[in-house]
Amino acid sequence: MKLIVGLGNPGNKYHHTRHNIGRETVEEFATFFKAQNFKMEKKFKGKITEVMIGQEKVFCLLPETFMNHSGESVQLVAHFYKIPAKNILIVQDEMDFEPFQFAFTKGGGAGGHNGVKSVYQHIGEDIARFRIGIGRSQQNLPSETYVLQKFGTFEKLKRSFLRGKMVDAISDWASEGLTKAMNMWNGVKA
Repeated sequence: MKLIVGLGNPGNKYHHTRHNIGRETVEEFATFFKAQNFKMEKKFKGKITEVMIGQEKVFCLLPETFMNHSGESVQLVAHFYKIPAKNILIVQDEMDFEPFQFAFTKGGGAGGHNGVKSVYQHIGEDIARFRIGIGRSQQNLPSETYVLQKFGTFEKLKRSFLRGKMVDAISDWASEGLTKAMNMWNGVKA
């Protein structure tokens, strides 16, 4: 079994913000594979659904704890289903990448990302990450303000063009593993 986690904040207020790109990408992944609707599970502090990719059962999780406490939800699901850290993929926003550039990594520093820090605290760093670029503010806004902004019109168009590639990349992680997914997708230009 594998677990894919979409980092973000719950609620309509945060829908389509830069910080929620991970959460929304996992929702798109689940929709593509015709998963049932995400169901709120209080025991997991999050919404969860599952898909089959080949012979692999893959759980998709949207923590409802808000970003800074995402690790609580991830730990609860991983413990309940006995999913080892190496079978977990965190899908997150990444300020150090240009908008919608994406890449897989394993562990590494959290780079100031509080959702990743929380997951590391609860699970450890032996996890795969799918980092989706959101860039940095051109108006020198503080990071905490910038990440809660919605994407502009041009960015929305670019995202819609790349949505399928992101879903394919995550699917390859689930079916082929991290090393093959990195070889296939890291370096693909947005």
